Amino acid sequence: MKIRLFSNLCFLVSLLITMVVTSSYSIAQEIPLYTQPDFRALTYDEIRRNYNQFDFNATLPTNNSPLDQKHVSDEEISAFVKKELAEILTFPANGIDQKLRSRSNFFTVEGYGEFTTFLQASGLYELNTAQNKTITSIIVDDPVILNEASVGGAYRWLMEAIVLTSPHSSNFKTSGFNDYVFDPNAQTKHLDILTQTKRKYLIQIQLMRIAQNNGTEHGLAIEVFSASEFEGEL
Repeated sequence: MKIRLFSNLCFLVSLLITMVVTSSYSIAQEIPLYTQPDFRALTYDEIRRNYNQFDFNATLPTNNSPLDQKHVSDEEISAFVKKELAEILTFPANGIDQKLRSRSNFFTVEGYGEFTTFLQASGLYELNTAQNKTITSIIVDDPVILNEASVGGAYRWLMEAIVLTSPHSSNFKTSGFNDYVFDPNAQTKHLDILTQTKRKYLIQIQLMRIAQNNGTEHGLAIEVFSASEFEGEL
């Protein structure tokens, strides 16, 4: 009788351990990709203070058409996203804050908040500032249009791109690096620069036409920025 009770007790303990391990695994699986124990997302007020709201009076020639109409070709919007994404995700050592200030006009307030949240939660911000790493990025293939339409009085595009990002020692030069984006031979030659510590992200951005000249080529702003780790082969 005692042996049977002891056996049953051992079985219950084993079952309890299994349930705890399984439960912990399930909880771990539900944690968002960019959630870190010590990470705190910026508040709206913090984002608004950091966001450099430009007040432009001039309008671009391409914005002379009504904002709810498409004003660029598919090829132009893809090339634009390819260039701008590589630019906003490339930072000289400890230069990320300056880049954010200079390029905040490329975002709406909400888009800027999502972008800066990604930089912090992914660890890129800390690599660049605390560890003084240079961050370089290239866009793999041409960005694709997932959807486009006139919504809320402005024409909008939902775009997707695969980005290869890597930190380097502080003496790595970023000047001229983005030229590789438009030169297939140079891109292939220098792709090995990113192989040791590369990170691959699948990035989706939603662009909208704006009336103000924010310094971009086509008068566009990012209102949604979303990223997840890309597990596929390049």
